[in-house]
Amino acid sequence: MSSSIISPDSIDFLDSEKFDFVIVGGGTSGLVVATRLTEDPNVKVLVLEAGANKLNDPRIVIPGLAPSLYDDPDFDWCFMSVPQVRTHLSGQTLGG
Repeated sequence: MSSSIISPDSIDFLDSEKFDFVIVGGGTSGLVVATRLTEDPNVKVLVLEAGANKLNDPRIVIPGLAPSLYDDPDFDWCFMSVPQVRTHLSGQTLGG
């Protein structure tokens, strides 16, 4: 499997490329699906993610730093609601 992370500044190639699958959301589930689909080397998959590629940011790769991402609009959707019994935080970067 080969993969590329393309910056939003260089998306002009999308006009001429064809993909077998387009996955909207580069969180954990979207990336698992993309990985499984690309086990076939003849399949081309495009994953669209609203957030930037921050995979080299230490706050992403060091689990203990995850709380520093809360309420940061570069990583967090910052949706507010009434208090919930169970919550699942959802980010906006590759990997969720």
